[in-house]
Amino acid sequence: MNQQIKLRLKRIFTEYIGLKILALLGSVFLWLLVVNVDDPNQTKTFTVAVSVTNEDVLEEAGKYYTIVDGNNTVNFKVTAKRSVMEKISDSDFVAVADMNYMEDDSRIPVSVSYRGNSNNVTISAKKLYIYIEVGTQASKTFDIQVETTGNVAEGHVVSQVVADNEVVVVNGPSDVISTIDKVVAYIDVTDASADISRNCSLHLLDAAGQDVDYGGLMMDKSVVRCTASILACKSVPISFKTTGTLGNGLTLEGVTFNPQTIEIMGESSAVNEISSIEISGNVLNLTNITETTVQTVDITSYLPSNVEISPGRSSQVQMTIKVSGETSVVIGVPGENVKAVNVADGYTAEILDSTINLSVSGEPSVLKNVAGSSVTGTVDLSGLAEGTYELSVKWNVDEGVTVDDVKVKVSIKS
Repeated sequence: MNQQIKLRLKRIFTEYIGLKILALLGSVFLWLLVVNVDDPNQTKTFTVAVSVTNEDVLEEAGKYYTIVDGNNTVNFKVTAKRSVMEKISDSDFVAVADMNYMEDDSRIPVSVSYRGNSNNVTISAKKLYIYIEVGTQASKTFDIQVETTGNVAEGHVVSQVVADNEVVVVNGPSDVISTIDKVVAYIDVTDASADISRNCSLHLLDAAGQDVDYGGLMMDKSVVRCTASILACKSVPISFKTTGTLGNGLTLEGVTFNPQTIEIMGESSAVNEISSIEISGNVLNLTNITETTVQTVDITSYLPSNVEISPGRSSQVQMTIKVSGETSVVIGVPGENVKAVNVADGYTAEILDSTINLSVSGEPSVLKNVAGSSVTGTVDLSGLAEGTYELSVKWNVDEGVTVDDVKVKVSIKS
């Protein structure tokens, strides 16, 4: 029995193969025919970029917007006959977000329309939005600073850099503008040996010197014309010439400068003529100097009119005039600073000189602290009777100070 079943099954699968294939092809054809005649509906998802209209609604209110995460597209479903769907692409749809219908300063409804015959397609009724962030607009004016990059040719220096515009107005989000510390235009002076002028882009920098993101910002200009003035330069030593003479007993040990050289700039012809900068005049009049003196000198007054100090270099020079030896000066000591001692009993004494001219000697550094009003002295009246006398004074002075013998008139009365 089993053997008969096997034989029948074998005939079914092995006999009339051509008819079986023909039947299969006929079935497929009939299916295609049914599908094309019925033309069923299909649903498909499309993605379209959104255009925002009436943006001036925010601008007039002094505000701006940014799209959250930069996503300005919407996804939506469309239903249409298969024959229609085959011909539709993303570009056949328009998506618009009208700022007039903004909700809660955070989202804008999006309307989607079909460019073709709208009767042939159905767009999903689901509400679509683009999401935004709203901020306050600001405007600020910045000075334009010009800075150089690169190094000029050897023996030259940048004396000045300027821009044809002094300021730039920046408009945009207030939180971004608040991060701007300065606006800089960079001009490249690499190997320059003469004046150069170039168009230079403006850079917005924060307090750390980093570029500020330009997103949402507008400037009334982005490029300025910058000019760099290039002059010859060199370092020259500082020399000196004294006038007058020092007081008796004083010796000029020398004059030193810090720094010893100064860098100057100017046209090549002017700079090449200068071998040193000489300091002279009243500042080195020895008649006025009584001790080692240190003073600061502004070197610019000793330069020719067509030569300047190089940028970044100080014009202040410290000059030391070293003096040694002793000198003497005359000071006026009030008579009341001299006291009579050892006056005999029954007598009184009076110093008759109202002012005593006293010559004092010593190192200048010591003498500068000696003042007549602070010097005191005594006269010894031991053994003297009534009368008027001229007596030597014993002076009280600091160590290192010597005084000449000076006599004062003393009246003794009973």
